[in-house]
Amino acid sequence: MNNHEKVYIFGHQKPDTDSVCSAISLAYLKRCLGINATPRILGSVNNETKFVLDYFKVKTPKYLNDVRGQIRDVSYLEDYYVFEDTSIWNSYKLMNKNNASGVPVVDKDKKLTGLVTNLDITKMVLDKSINTIDTKYEDILKVLDAKEVLKFDDEISGKIITSVSSRIPLGKIDITSDTILITDNEPIVISYAIHAKAKLIILVNDAKIERVYDVERARKNKINIISTKLNSFEVDRLIMFSNYIKTIVNIKDIISFDPYTYISDFNIVHGREKYTNYPIVDKQKVCLGMLRVDDISNKTKKKVILVDHNLKDQSVIGLDEAEIVEVIDHHNLGGTLSTSTPISFRNMTVGSTCTIVYNMYLENHIEMPRYIAGLIMSGILSDTLILKSPTTTDMDKEIVEHISSSLGINYEAYGLSMFKAGSSLENKKIEDIILDDFKHYNINNNTIGIGQVYTTNFDDIKERLDEYISSLDELTNVRGYLFSAIFVTDIIRNGSYIIFSSNADKYLKDSYDLEIIEEGHFFEGFVSRKKQMLPPILELLERK
Repeated sequence: MNNHEKVYIFGHQKPDTDSVCSAISLAYLKRCLGINATPRILGSVNNETKFVLDYFKVKTPKYLNDVRGQIRDVSYLEDYYVFEDTSIWNSYKLMNKNNASGVPVVDKDKKLTGLVTNLDITKMVLDKSINTIDTKYEDILKVLDAKEVLKFDDEISGKIITSVSSRIPLGKIDITSDTILITDNEPIVISYAIHAKAKLIILVNDAKIERVYDVERARKNKINIISTKLNSFEVDRLIMFSNYIKTIVNIKDIISFDPYTYISDFNIVHGREKYTNYPIVDKQKVCLGMLRVDDISNKTKKKVILVDHNLKDQSVIGLDEAEIVEVIDHHNLGGTLSTSTPISFRNMTVGSTCTIVYNMYLENHIEMPRYIAGLIMSGILSDTLILKSPTTTDMDKEIVEHISSSLGINYEAYGLSMFKAGSSLENKKIEDIILDDFKHYNINNNTIGIGQVYTTNFDDIKERLDEYISSLDELTNVRGYLFSAIFVTDIIRNGSYIIFSSNADKYLKDSYDLEIIEEGHFFEGFVSRKKQMLPPILELLERK
């Protein structure tokens, strides 16, 4: 992995304290190891996590919408465009240099005005009716490999007259102030053009103005003059390349994309339009470059590290289009994740992902700052319910005790404050409370939804029990669940109340070997969804 490439580190779709704290802590560790890692969240953080981040003065990670491939992940031609007053010659050379068959054209503010392709230039060459010039003096010199004789105008516009002979009566020669005369050593014609105040005289075959007074009169009349070794035919053929690119720009039906366009969406448009080049612009239509269709195969997958989950349906949108480089988790393996190459997969039977991250700091001999230590302690306290959950290991306890001692924090008092901040249901909608920490599980072609809510006062929920049941029924029907339930964990009583959809009682009775189960049933000592609440249900459904 290229250490300069950005690596996104994030937890599951319903961020909890352990997933957010482990993502932040791991990202800091990776940066210490020279990896450009950044933490992200896949949803809004809950009140408990907000309390932790505020306590240790840590900014909430930015939201990550998805990791699907976007045009910005493709090696398109960045900063590739020409201004409207660039010559066709220079535009053509730029196209050849970049092995491109087109180039975007922009105005002085770099806003897209058109696209020119090789086909447009070919049509220009074949168009015998083009006999006007609109360009810069310097560009004519460059295209014709010419030398300056006299210069009075930076910009040259006019109509071309070629190969005028002195044998033609001067009255028949239509030379005006916008004439661009291409001539050999024809003193009479040159003198007449100077008298008529032509815009530009191009002397071919390295000709010179022989008569001194013609030079003086040309200077007085401000006649632009250049000299080239090319002959009249060569000049006539090449001079059109000095024109501004805007003179042949195609301004019809310009199809452009911004860098955040998904490649899948781009492919739909390209499949219909079949162009080979597409300008890339920002939201203000400022041109950023050009995408060649062949560039799509050179896309770079976003690199990600998953923490606190290993199931694809709990992860970020578009995970299949990303490159998973590492997984760090303490949950059971769900089997929905696959990678094209071997990765670092670290799974331990501990109470928190933060416990694993702490050990990674020790292994790499990286000293953690106070706020990182505080986040790791908070993640462990959260997932182990202040070390009371059956998922708690001796390693979790040792880490919490060590960190709390070094930080001078009473972890029990801090943990209780943390849970009280997170368990407040004031001003929350019931559906938001249910979905705050809600996960779905697929078993034998059936899907169930199990949520967990923390509280220090179940009476607040009990008063609105019917509304909770109604919301769970609606959620079950809309999402096509077999059934759904939430466990309301009372931190003070060290147990959980269950509220379930109307069709769930038969499954729950069999799962927990109960003759009857009522809404609000209390399970003494049930605080862990992973070890206590979920396993009996999964075992029952696997047998059916």
